[in-house]
Amino acid sequence: MTVIPFRPDGAPQDIEAEQWLLEGLLQAPSRVAECADVVRPEDFHDEGYGVLFRALIEIDSRGTPVTTADLITLMGVSDRAQEWQNAIGAMRGSVAATDLRTLIGYARKIADTSMRRSLVTVSQRLAHQAVAAPEAASVLRETEAALADIEQRGGGDKGLRDMGLVMRSTMQQIEAVMRGDAAIAGKPTGVGDLDKALGGARNGNLIVYAARPGMGKSALAINTAEATARAGGFVAVYSHEMSREQVGQRIIAARTGIPIDRQQSGPLTPEDWRRICSVGADIAELPMEIDDGRHKTVASMVASARRLQRRRGLALIVVDYIQLLVGGDNRNRVEEVSRITRDLKLAAKDLDVPIIALSQLSRKVEERDDKRPLKSDLRESGSIEQDADQIVFIYRPEYYLREPERREGEDFGKFGARRAAYEEQLREVQGIAELIVAKNRHGRECTVRSHWDGERQRFTDLDWRR
Repeated sequence: MTVIPFRPDGAPQDIEAEQWLLEGLLQAPSRVAECADVVRPEDFHDEGYGVLFRALIEIDSRGTPVTTADLITLMGVSDRAQEWQNAIGAMRGSVAATDLRTLIGYARKIADTSMRRSLVTVSQRLAHQAVAAPEAASVLRETEAALADIEQRGGGDKGLRDMGLVMRSTMQQIEAVMRGDAAIAGKPTGVGDLDKALGGARNGNLIVYAARPGMGKSALAINTAEATARAGGFVAVYSHEMSREQVGQRIIAARTGIPIDRQQSGPLTPEDWRRICSVGADIAELPMEIDDGRHKTVASMVASARRLQRRRGLALIVVDYIQLLVGGDNRNRVEEVSRITRDLKLAAKDLDVPIIALSQLSRKVEERDDKRPLKSDLRESGSIEQDADQIVFIYRPEYYLREPERREGEDFGKFGARRAAYEEQLREVQGIAELIVAKNRHGRECTVRSHWDGERQRFTDLDWRR
């Protein structure tokens, strides 16, 4: 059969699979949509076959029967119309498999060889740049991004879903709410009232926990990671601020109440050690993996997370924190952070998991009388506000309370009054944390009052008696 002359160029290819797929689809055009979920026209090594496949997709989208004349017109090869008419006739006249399983198998072979060709191109470019580029780190970043792009493009348009299927799943969720038996839509954060405000950490969302140092943003992120892991979801934690062991110590502190400083330098009693061993054995079984700084770019993290997703499945990614990542051109930090947050959002959508990313706030907070954070306090980038689906600020009023000291020449009465006012205020705010939902793309903005246990480094719901 002669369609388009093929001149091998040494690149990975499977021309027979391309021919067999097209022959089968010309005889069973109802299979086009399923195959288009697996392979794209540009995945064909033979450009002419790719053009024919694109024409089949276009005709299928119209819902009309496939005719040879339509194919020739859509392919734009009128000067070769007779050649193509003969070729398509030969395809239709062949004895080709038309069952869906076989056709999908051909489609996967074509997509696989396309990915291999892309890998060959990247490896050849890498070999050249590794010698010629002025900076090895930039070569690594570009290669990581290129590999992530290849993996993202591999496998067709899996993101597209028929509207009928979308509405069916949507109605099922709403029906569950009506019955009153619907769980939160996303992964648990560890704070029930925050789950109600956010709907949990939802797939495809970029959720930012932001605060000044010492407010507990890492603790809240680890709370969320542990809660999701205990619910059975696999969690990847990319910690650029703390070591793996420090993350482990925080989880132990949250479960035992033994402060981190005592875990690090003592003293520890035999009972402390018994509790640590018991809780440590339980924590060791959690479905969670921790990276403490190897993956400094979003592309590298995504490649790592994708491998984990294939190996174990993936429910949640935690990134601690945005300002410690590298995002390309580091000469303009604002643009670099903007690229990082944009890439994190795209990664959440691509991997179909929630990403919780921590962010520092600027020192402007400390200059105000009311030190509750504002969106304008997000450090180094307004794009954090733009790209995030939800932003949660952490504010603990107790943190800013200072025990009064007697002023020079102050009588005991006035000092006592100031001291009493301080103690009254301390009683009101001690252990209170405000989780300020400053942006919520899926609901209302609000403030969730929660309990902060400093020794356990843990946020929980406020006791009803408080």
